[in-house]
Amino acid sequence: MDRELIVGTIADIELAIAEIMARQMQAIAQLEAELAAPKGRLAVWRKCLEEIDGGGDGPAPPQKKKRLPKNHIFGALRACLRSAAESGLSLQDISSQTSLPTASCSRVLRRYPAVFVKGEQELWTLVEGRDD
Repeated sequence: MDRELIVGTIADIELAIAEIMARQMQAIAQLEAELAAPKGRLAVWRKCLEEIDGGGDGPAPPQKKKRLPKNHIFGALRACLRSAAESGLSLQDISSQTSLPTASCSRVLRRYPAVFVKGEQELWTLVEGRDD
């Protein structure tokens, strides 16, 4: 066999592996973003059930609402829009797919015009070259 052919084949295989690993990392990031909101809701509902089942001497003191980690919504929106890079998504679709409130999504989308852009038919996409 020709040495150049073997070296070229090895380079092609290494490139294919790198591309697959990059897609795998993007998929993992997107799934983690999708999981965050349902996990948070599950914890809240379990706590509500615990309060009902636990009884007590009257109503429990109001619980302080926990905030999402910094940049959680930004990361979730970016992962969501990466998955729909070609077509874009409406604000309602983004909110549904990320399980985040529409107002929060809207605020973050408008706050980062260098990353998110609203195009034709009110569809949001990532700014070209900014899906890092």
